[in-house]
Amino acid sequence: AVKAPGWINAMRQDIFGLLLYAVRNEAHLFQVKSSMESQPLLPRFLPVLDWIDQNIASNEITVADLARRAFISETHFRRMFLKTFEMSPMQFVRKRRIERACTLLRTTDTPIKQIAQDCGFAEDAFFSRVFRHLVGVTPAAYRRGEYPNSAQQGG
Repeated sequence: AVKAPGWINAMRQDIFGLLLYAVRNEAHLFQVKSSMESQPLLPRFLPVLDWIDQNIASNEITVADLARRAFISETHFRRMFLKTFEMSPMQFVRKRRIERACTLLRTTDTPIKQIAQDCGFAEDAFFSRVFRHLVGVTPAAYRRGEYPNSAQQGG
């Protein structure tokens, strides 16, 4: 198709405007690692991360389980995980559970109590507390589309 004169400049301007909006209003979503030295460790964790996602419904995931899957000691696993992801293994698991819950809350009509169980939370009250802490609103409010403006969303 024949493009109108100046369409490249118009596209550049639109893309620049979109990027500027993202940086100004959604900068909290973009996090840069403080150092790149942890990047070589990432491939070692990929099977562990896959296993976490496949077993997210289990409320019995432990650091010992994760360390065994990485074939290293629990202490060394904790140290390497913290260096790579800047959070503890269990904080990471909890965050992944909440991200999964956010997806289910947005895309299904499943009761919140069932979503809590499907995401590895044995008690729905604890699920609600963790959800509110990480997302900034209750699960019910999130389902209604009440997203916090300043807090990071879980999914």
